[in-house]
Amino acid sequence: MGNIYILQIFRGIAAIFVLSAHATLFFDDRYLLGIMNEGTSGVDFFFVLSGFIIYYAHHGDIGKPNSLMVYLKKRFIRIYPIYWFYTFMYVFIIFSVYLLSDKSIAPYFLDINDLMKSLILYPHNLSSTDSPIIAPAWSLSYEIMFYTIFGMAILIKPKYSLMIISVWVFCIFSVFLQIFSTSNFIISGFIFNPMNLEFLYGCVIASLTLNYRKFDKYGVVITILGALYLVVSWVNGLYHIVDFKSIKVITYGISYSLIIYGAVLMVKNKGQNNNIELSRVKKIFIYFGDASYSIYLIHFMPLYLLSIAVKKSDIFHVVNPFIVITICILVVIALSCLSYKFIEKQFLSSLKLKLL
Repeated sequence: MGNIYILQIFRGIAAIFVLSAHATLFFDDRYLLGIMNEGTSGVDFFFVLSGFIIYYAHHGDIGKPNSLMVYLKKRFIRIYPIYWFYTFMYVFIIFSVYLLSDKSIAPYFLDINDLMKSLILYPHNLSSTDSPIIAPAWSLSYEIMFYTIFGMAILIKPKYSLMIISVWVFCIFSVFLQIFSTSNFIISGFIFNPMNLEFLYGCVIASLTLNYRKFDKYGVVITILGALYLVVSWVNGLYHIVDFKSIKVITYGISYSLIIYGAVLMVKNKGQNNNIELSRVKKIFIYFGDASYSIYLIHFMPLYLLSIAVKKSDIFHVVNPFIVITICILVVIALSCLSYKFIEKQFLSSLKLKLL
């Protein structure tokens, strides 16, 4: 895949959206006037980006079974090893807090069933108390399913994979429109969850980017339309103007798709190449994008523990809460970036040399 730097910037922004939403959850939901309560839409951003990146990078492998093993190895290396490392790090912290500190502040209790379900990224039903050890990792189960379906498209002839994906989409719409429903979470809440459409949105805009040049000159217009729709979606999420079970698919999913598509077209039209001159701010956000997986996986626990420490210290009566929360967010981002540099990056480089 070409060096479309804007995609990395978007990955960094999506991770910071999610981190900021969890900061409001743990510290004060009035932080930044409550605007970042909708930062959880960063997950929708990630899903569309994942669909775009996978299709853009591997569209040439579709219908070519010989490419499957390399594709699967790349996906495995990208998701599981560092996730397992961070999961065991979380387990160590949880038990340390429980055994050595105040048991009341331990995030949750663990058993072997929790651990095994978390390690294999078994789908978790968030409407119940069920969650993986690293809470934000629930979304990775959907990533794994999308990677598997895309792998199927690589393995079999395009006409057959298109038929299967069409049936899948039809079933998703049946659940979305409440034509079909079942109490089985794996079926209606996971396999046919409307959120899966966001991966397909990403694939569609990647295909348009590669094959349909008619809209290339409208990148600015498409980005502005997406940004305006995102504002409307964000306001709706904050004030519940329209309340519908899976409305994020047609609000955040579409708005982020338009933003990504328009921004990629703008970058293409500037004649992007690997030697393009980037501003310092862009380089910082590209680095956040590189570190986005570590930010996404690490941030939950330190934010939680910092919020406990802050509330016990009663520092909000001495220092403005905005300043305290912002400093805590910056500390967690810095911690995540250091972990990316010294753990994730080194780990991935070693695995790629051995397995690819």
